[in-house]
Amino acid sequence: MGWGLAVLALALGTTAGAQPLAEVRWRPLSGLRADVANLILAGRAGGAFRMAALAAPRARADGTGSVELWVEIDGAGLLGEPPAEARLTVELYAYALADGAVAGFLARSVRLDLEQLGAALYDGGLKLGGELALEPGSYELRVLAREPRSQRFALRVLPLVVPEPTPAAPLLLPPRFADPAAGWIVARDGRDDGDEAPPAIIPVLASGRTQQAELRIFGPLPQPPQLVARFFDLGGRPVAEVAFAGEPLNGAAAPAPQR
Repeated sequence: MGWGLAVLALALGTTAGAQPLAEVRWRPLSGLRADVANLILAGRAGGAFRMAALAAPRARADGTGSVELWVEIDGAGLLGEPPAEARLTVELYAYALADGAVAGFLARSVRLDLEQLGAALYDGGLKLGGELALEPGSYELRVLAREPRSQRFALRVLPLVVPEPTPAAPLLLPPRFADPAAGWIVARDGRDDGDEAPPAIIPVLASGRTQQAELRIFGPLPQPPQLVARFFDLGGRPVAEVAFAGEPLNGAAAPAPQR
């Protein structure tokens, strides 16, 4: 299958992803300040506001590979004290390291008009999407979000595997859950699929509610593919199991997991 991608849709009910509340424009960043470089090189996860990140390989239309990155930032934590200025700048850096060397990076900034978007940011948050070009291999991805006025930041470190163009065995990517929340302010790299709703990085699966997800797999699949998805609660107890058989599915019904 090479960089081909098998997508098996798992519908935990029928709720689809919501379109963002607002989209804002990215700006590329040039150069790297010494204090920012030190934070990235130190690689100590944590920070002053809540942030989550998700990175997964994906296939481009031309058959080459890339890594899709999504970051969610809690809006109230990002704002912190009431800002003195009417605009808020947020910087995002993502550096992929292999054996201590930088193999690829992304650096962007977004500027928010708080008179227009401040209330929405406080009630929801900021969702940032980007793309990195990386050769096949294993990496440590360090993702830093920074508010330069106050110098507050958050850092996350993710393991990342980019498969070979012709992998010998299938690679199961992190499940992609639809995000039913519409309160996000979104900035993302331009893509042909730019109208696609951003995924939920930390999905909330609750009893009696519905959610939609996809299992994305790179590489050769047995014919017909036979896969089982198992769900566990926060205590590690199994709560649901869904079997896939035959051709890739669109909307296989499954019970919502209990929490």
